[in-house]
Amino acid sequence: MCRDVENVLLKDDELQPLLLAGWSLGGGSVLCLASHLIQCDIPIHSVYTFGAPCIANDAFVSWYDEEAHLKERTWRYVTPRDPIPRLKHPLYKHVGQDRILIPCTSQNPIVHHDLRSYYVGLLSDEQIDRKLF
Repeated sequence: MCRDVENVLLKDDELQPLLLAGWSLGGGSVLCLASHLIQCDIPIHSVYTFGAPCIANDAFVSWYDEEAHLKERTWRYVTPRDPIPRLKHPLYKHVGQDRILIPCTSQNPIVHHDLRSYYVGLLSDEQIDRKLF
């Protein structure tokens, strides 16, 4: 995936900084893609994840935050009971800024992970800065 995206982007002489977004495993994938593209000097505007799992060891978190300077451009959205971002593994951590909680009133954790729950929660939450989207 990285090579395909890279080949398309490197052909664009007037490339604007990219906004990357992904849900669930796609969220983890865009974090990896952002880290690859930044090394290819492809500009990244921002990265948004929704219900993404932990994907990074300590070394990657440090590199992502301090060398790639992507932490301040990465937003991690979660619902209160989404089981995927809450999965614990002793070696893996989340990257980016602290989580941003999206409202969801269901008691069912599977509903909390549903993409529609993120969409509805984003639209209903008045505290979210709509200028980011």
